[in-house]
Order: sequence, then structure tokens, then C-alpha cells
Amino acid sequence: MNKEVNATTSRRYISKTRIGILAVSTMSMASLAITPSYAAIANFFKLSHTGVQMLTTLPNIFMMLAGLMMGKLTTGKLKLKTIALWSILCVVVDGFLPLAYHASFIFLVMCSCLVGLGQGACTNLAQVMISEMLPKNERQSTMGLTTTFVNIGGMIFIMGGGQLATSSNWFNNYWI
Repeated sequence: MNKEVNATTSRRYISKTRIGILAVSTMSMASLAITPSYAAIANFFKLSHTGVQMLTTLPNIFMMLAGLMMGKLTTGKLKLKTIALWSILCVVVDGFLPLAYHASFIFLVMCSCLVGLGQGACTNLAQVMISEMLPKNERQSTMGLTTTFVNIGGMIFIMGGGQLATSSNWFNNYWI
């Protein structure tokens, strides 16, 4: 009886952990949400389209910085779940800030960079969580699923952002 309870608890833990890892993986392309509004942003700020692309290129630099920092953070005293929650919070809060203030392009770029920092952390954390929190027999399939969920997240962010932007103003894109 005790082995059955432990096996059920173990399966529940593995299932919840996998769902959490896959949810973190969907955040990996959050900075792409603004791409459907490039033209509207360029017109609003009187910028070139190349200049507006900084909203998605600079976050990629910050993603790399997050990757370098995650190595140190994950070996420290902070729990992986705590780091994951802070990473998701970084993406969400900095993704919503342009809804409150969108009159400065520099502010939009700064928010995008912080979103990139959070999504870079999410990308790296998903891999660390798989290797540290799941049993060996679950790792390979979960790694494959993370790739799928990264792409699903990208589709949701781009399609959702485009739908929100076409409903009224370009800055509504930030609701996604």
C-alpha cells in the first residue's frame, strides 16, 4: 500500500514538474510579440523600420546575458522554482509596463531588454530543471516537448499580439 501511495505521489510530482517546465518554456519567445506592430511603431515614433527592430534584437543580447548569469544562480543557494518565478515575473511585468507608458521609444527598448533578460532565464532554466528535477526516464521526452512549447509560445505571442494590435492601437499589442 505504501509503495502505491509513493508511486502515485511520484507520478503527480513528475506531471506537475513537467507542466511547470513546459509553461516556463512557452515564455522563451515573448519578445517576438511586438513584431506585428513594427510598421505602426515606426510611424508613431517617426523611426526607420530597422530602428524599430531593436525591440526584438536587443532582447536577444540580454537573453545571452541571462544565460551566463543562470549558471551562477542555479549553482547557488536560490531554489530553481524561485528563480523561475522571478524570471516569469520579469517577462510579465516588463511586458505590461509599455501599456502604462508608451510615449518614449527608449522606454520601450528598455522594457524589451528586461523581457529578454527574463525570457533568457526561462530558456536556460527549463533545461536545468529538466536535468535536476526529473528522473532520467522522463528527461528525453520532456526535452523534446520543450522545443515544441517554445514554438507554441512564439506562435501565441505573435498571433495574439497581431490580433490585439489590429483591434485598435499598436500599444495594445503589449497585452499579450
